[in-house]
Amino acid sequence: VRSRTPLKHVVVTSLGEVVEISSRLVPPDFTTARDGLVEGMLQSIAVAFIATFLGAFLAFPLGLLAARNVAANRAVYAVSRLFLVFLRGIPELIVAVLFVSAIGLGPIAGTFALVVGTAGFFAKLIADAVEEVRAQLAERDARDSGRAVAPLRRAPDAVVLDTTDLA
Repeated sequence: VRSRTPLKHVVVTSLGEVVEISSRLVPPDFTTARDGLVEGMLQSIAVAFIATFLGAFLAFPLGLLAARNVAANRAVYAVSRLFLVFLRGIPELIVAVLFVSAIGLGPIAGTFALVVGTAGFFAKLIADAVEEVRAQLAERDARDSGRAVAPLRRAPDAVVLDTTDLA
């Protein structure tokens, strides 16, 4: 037969242990963990920089493919937009779990997860910016020439944006 201890009794008897543990936490003592903390912070900063750089590197071509006025055809545009929705729809924590199960626990799995999230986010921003810039250029050309300009369907080999006339 199991004896039932009232909750009030458990709280009262363990109150002394809670006070003792809390007194050891304040003030914190980092003398034994200082090296580990510094190494962890530097590793986190390195992961953030590398993930941002690689994510931006991958995002540029994805963003151009996902821009309606730059994509080669509607199929490329639709597939790339669908891929971006998929990338942006999965939380980084889930992607991190997938990479941890694939390559093991460590900073590499976290970096890859952040690369995926960053690439999806930046690619969407790039696609929207390219679509907006091309629309602004077409409006400027129509305004300056006094005639309607056909919508641009392909990107030129080199895009140079003169921002002096856009304001």
